[in-house]
Amino acid sequence: MYTLDTKLSYFIKNGLKKNNACQESVSFCENLVSQKKNITLRDISKVDLKEGWVFQTLQDYDGVFDSDVRKEFFKHIKDPMIAFQLHIKLKNLDDEDELIIRQKFEGKLPTAEEELRTEKVKRKKK
Repeated sequence: MYTLDTKLSYFIKNGLKKNNACQESVSFCENLVSQKKNITLRDISKVDLKEGWVFQTLQDYDGVFDSDVRKEFFKHIKDPMIAFQLHIKLKNLDDEDELIIRQKFEGKLPTAEEELRTEKVKRKKK
């Protein structure tokens, strides 16, 4: 489980590279490590992360970040549709994560919310 204190270099080696992440993601993280050797996931959560990177990383590594990491990454999600997609695609959200993500899209995507209510769109989380 990756925590806020996990070194980014460890995540690069044991997460990104081990799972054949895209080169852009690896390069982005390696660049951060080159600027600060002992940078942690807590530190990168303070960087201006792109929503696309956060979305892809949370989706690709669903279940390996603790709730504190997810909460920090969620702060970078502004687009209601990206929040909605995380809500339906992530299996390992706790109740607090659910609340944070729902607040980012509820009332903003009436069609998507209706499709979720009627189960036209199904969540991966059971």
